[in-house]
Amino acid sequence: MPRLIRSAVFTGYIEVARALGLDPYRLIAQHDLPAVCLTDPEIRVPALATVRLLEATARLSGKSDVGLRLAERRSLSNVGAFALLVREQPTLRRAIEMLVGYMHLHSEALALSLEERDGMATLKLVVDVGRPLPLRQSVELGLGFLHRSLQLLDRSWKPAAVYFTHDRPERIDAHRRFFGTTVKFGQDFNGIIWDARTIDAPLPACCALTQHDPQELADESPSCLGPRARPRRLLGRDRRRERHRRRQCSRRARHHRGAGRRRSHECRRGR
Repeated sequence: MPRLIRSAVFTGYIEVARALGLDPYRLIAQHDLPAVCLTDPEIRVPALATVRLLEATARLSGKSDVGLRLAERRSLSNVGAFALLVREQPTLRRAIEMLVGYMHLHSEALALSLEERDGMATLKLVVDVGRPLPLRQSVELGLGFLHRSLQLLDRSWKPAAVYFTHDRPERIDAHRRFFGTTVKFGQDFNGIIWDARTIDAPLPACCALTQHDPQELADESPSCLGPRARPRRLLGRDRRRERHRRRQCSRRARHHRGAGRRRSHECRRGR
């Protein structure tokens, strides 16, 4: 079975391709991908065709930074509904654990792992489409997305280095500008390295009032649900709770406005 990825991977592809003088719809068709995947982020498409499309885009345009150009247009929401869980975590470690554990909901070809050694934390990325292929653009898009996500979670977060297994391009200005740190090529793994002392610090965006324990909610699910189905049920429950909370807030706001109007009316009558 082919490994699939959500078409959210093509967010910004139309603009990037056209800026490079290419026809995005023609390239999509040449790689047997549906045109709708450029506008609907929830279509499941073959990861193999996606990798080939990104490499072809770089080759035809003569630009080696296509993956980074796409990554510049990324936000955490690109991975889908489980981004809600990631944002609610109290620390960077917990947020990364959510990404590591549920990335398969976004892509069956991506695998993440978090390692700590000698005071440094390393978030590693593996792209596996089932056969050996050039992966430069897909890997750079993946690490670019992770870099942006960690920065969005904690504005003070800074990487110490970024590693790529592929060879160094002729120019690395775009890589240095995007990552803002040392970028090394020809390494043993693809990943981002930073000071591990920051990994358990509270995230400034975390809201303890709305935080849920994913494992607790997953354990409450029926045993017939598999590991891939549980996060979907969990996220559906989170969305229902959020809608309920908003309805409550709306009702309280209407109540306060109504009470204020009644008091104002009574004051006028008293005069």
